[in-house]
Amino acid sequence: MYFSRCYQFQQRLKEYFKDIVPAHAKGRVKKFATDFINDFNKEFKEELKARNRVHHHKHFSEIGIDRIALREIFLQTTKNTIQKKYQLQEYRKEAKFWVQQVQASSEKMDAYMERIAEFTLECCEFLLDAEKSTKTSD
Repeated sequence: MYFSRCYQFQQRLKEYFKDIVPAHAKGRVKKFATDFINDFNKEFKEELKARNRVHHHKHFSEIGIDRIALREIFLQTTKNTIQKKYQLQEYRKEAKFWVQQVQASSEKMDAYMERIAEFTLECCEFLLDAEKSTKTSD
């Protein structure tokens, strides 16, 4: 699901620029849109590749998760509590790693959204006019 969200954002970004750029087809604006999408693709290259592999070729495989799954299978037949505690520690460590990955990506996505908002206000001046009139009426 995480990889799909990166892909969805990329596709929505392309659609957004497709709708905005033709209406304001200045060279600088087109260049910004192209550079922005390319920058996003570089930043989220691994996520987009993983989503493509999962969606079109094979299931997701990551060595840390696979190791935990295999160990879990072996531990189903054992009563060894020390091994089970170790398994739980490994699971928590791997879960923490993925939570940190997703949080870092979320912060990057927020930064991209901020840049898109700034770009939109720059190239769609009518939005600035609407924002000013809303502030004055308050």
